[in-house]
Amino acid sequence: MTPDQRWTAIFDRIALFLTLLGFLLREGVPGSTTGSGFNLFIHLLFWVALTLWFAGRATVGGAEYRFTGFEFAFLAFAVAALISVLRASFKPAALDQAMAWLSFLFLFVLCVQLLGRRLLLSILLATLFTLSLYALIQYFLIFPALMPDAGSQGIEMARRIQTREPSATFIGPNQLACFLVLLLPLLAGTMIDAREFILRGVGLALGLVALGLTGSFGGWVALFCAMATFLGLYLTRERGRTLAVGAGVAAVVVAVALLLWSPLLSTVAGRSHSMHVRAVYWRATAPIIASAPMLGVGLDNWQEHYFQTKSDVQQEAKRTHNDYLQVLAEMGAVGLLAFAAILVLGLRKALVRKASPEPISTVTPRGLIFGLVALLVLLGCLQSADSIGTGIAIVLGAAWTGTWLVLRKAAPPTELTWTRIGAGAGLVGFMVHMVVDFQIYEYGVAAALVAVLALIAMLRGDSAVVKLPKAVCAAATGILLLISSSLLLWVAPRAMAADTELEEVRAAISSFEAGTSANPTLAISDAIRVAESAQKHNPFNPDAYQLFARAKFHEWSLLIKAGARESRTLEETEGTVLQALDNALALRPRLSPLHYEKSMAHRSFRQYYLKSGKTSEMAAAKAAEHLRQAIEHQRRAFELYPTYCRNAYQLGRVLEMAKDPEAETYYREALRLGELAGKELENLDRLKLGPIAQARCLRAVGRPFDAHDVLDRYLRSLVAGLPADKARDRLERMVKLNEDELGEGMTPVLKDAVDVLLRELK
Repeated sequence: MTPDQRWTAIFDRIALFLTLLGFLLREGVPGSTTGSGFNLFIHLLFWVALTLWFAGRATVGGAEYRFTGFEFAFLAFAVAALISVLRASFKPAALDQAMAWLSFLFLFVLCVQLLGRRLLLSILLATLFTLSLYALIQYFLIFPALMPDAGSQGIEMARRIQTREPSATFIGPNQLACFLVLLLPLLAGTMIDAREFILRGVGLALGLVALGLTGSFGGWVALFCAMATFLGLYLTRERGRTLAVGAGVAAVVVAVALLLWSPLLSTVAGRSHSMHVRAVYWRATAPIIASAPMLGVGLDNWQEHYFQTKSDVQQEAKRTHNDYLQVLAEMGAVGLLAFAAILVLGLRKALVRKASPEPISTVTPRGLIFGLVALLVLLGCLQSADSIGTGIAIVLGAAWTGTWLVLRKAAPPTELTWTRIGAGAGLVGFMVHMVVDFQIYEYGVAAALVAVLALIAMLRGDSAVVKLPKAVCAAATGILLLISSSLLLWVAPRAMAADTELEEVRAAISSFEAGTSANPTLAISDAIRVAESAQKHNPFNPDAYQLFARAKFHEWSLLIKAGARESRTLEETEGTVLQALDNALALRPRLSPLHYEKSMAHRSFRQYYLKSGKTSEMAAAKAAEHLRQAIEHQRRAFELYPTYCRNAYQLGRVLEMAKDPEAETYYREALRLGELAGKELENLDRLKLGPIAQARCLRAVGRPFDAHDVLDRYLRSLVAGLPADKARDRLERMVKLNEDELGEGMTPVLKDAVDVLLRELK
């Protein structure tokens, strides 16, 4: 081996390690819970790995690049994703998704050029085995341990714990189901080709059990379609493939036509709550698509438009639960065509009957095994959301490593016919499941799809070898190195620091608001300082400004309670709060809760100036201006989310403060929307009116007796089973905590209801 070849081997081994690291991190860490900084770090691992691969070829005579045809489709989709950033109202979210798909393009290239099909296949199957095992551990160990404290985990997580629906390392059970549907047929195919039925059979059984535990009906439907494809491809190994493919296409056309132009969707939605909520999302997507049919509204910006286009059915979502509709809405027809090109090309390569041999990479992962074990232990420890312990992490790491070693040491099969059939069937099942849920927006599932497409390309074996001169490899190395090093050394660390700081701020504010902070003043001062640091580290994150505004508002309230008399200090704090919220709105202008939060800040400032306004005309003028601003922002919050009862209620409140007769209209709307939320099957307390708000609305629309009944039931539920002294204390605390809500006429009403109850308690 010449010195140049030695450098190439070194670069390749480091690139191999980084590719495995990036892929396993992507499979092991949910992108929705790690923050933009860590997501960027993971994606940049593929950039650095590809840089090293080109560097290794630049040290010798150039590269023999195996061109599969997928590169153009992936590049077109990545370019469309970057263009969509320019159209997005919430640009940071769109840029995060665009960077992900550009990185997945590099992952695809690395899988084909560096890993080779045998190594890639062993990685995929080991990951399938490990995540299936983790799903069982969640079901039998983790969820039962979390059951007593399920109520503190949030509504969605609490429901998942109570039903024991595992999601492994993905965002939800449906994403795990789709991952399993993608890889289980592939595992079945390799089992037949390799004639190895013990380990692969155990993996297949584990995967099927895990799929059953997810409770995903869509997963079983998708697996049925995958297995029908598996059988069809087997029966047409020699002839009839064209006819079978034509029948499949015809079935797809009929299914789409039934969904679009028949009452099928409404019928199914009427019988299935899961399809009922999806029908709400899908119908709300049509106006979004119509508003920007060619280029879309921006990646990951469906959530910015959904609340203006949805019906008054009380359902909330951040994804449309249909990847095809989501891509069409966010990237337009151009993006959907590019995405369809990726999938259709994958199907085309998977469905052909004949395949030629594909060169196998000469790079082997010797010497990396201990690093991989350590990596997988780290992955397990990172899954704090599931309270995974070090012991379970070690078990999962050992399971992945052991499975991978056994698969690597097994003799390669002479034929890969069944493997190709399994890969094609899994891709079909994946495409079916994308109709009823979001998959490519879950980074781990998307990375698995990209890896399977690379495997299909290598199993097809029709790559064209393109000779890349040494100068081209050197230029590619320089460009990738410049971009990736800047992002990796400057942008990613700052974004990761901001994400960590924002978690600290959230914890401090939560502790302060819950009254559990030992030193509230110090806690808020620290929160302000850390939030300012987060703004400097990542000035494009609206959460940094929003949390800073909350911390400064709490500082303002502490100053008021402390009896501060320096109006200049109070005014500066007030201005800082409002400016921070303006900064957040500049980054995310279509977010209704931000306008709501600013309206509430104006209302609090107004209340302070009203008290001062008894002796100061200037204070009275400031109070009037704050009310005007509160109305303006609450009206905007309502316009952005008109089917949320609390938006309607709060708009009625501020209009009532201004003596505007229009307030009654919004109180009526708030009651109507709150009643609709009560008709949904899920626990939608957040989408309902609270009892005091409901009583106010009822009084405003001329139903005082109903208002009294609502308050009476609420108060009795608070003191049920308590002795008189403790009941009195609880009622007093309740009145104190709802001082703002009780203003403008509700205080005497509530006091009357409390007095009646207290007399009964005596």
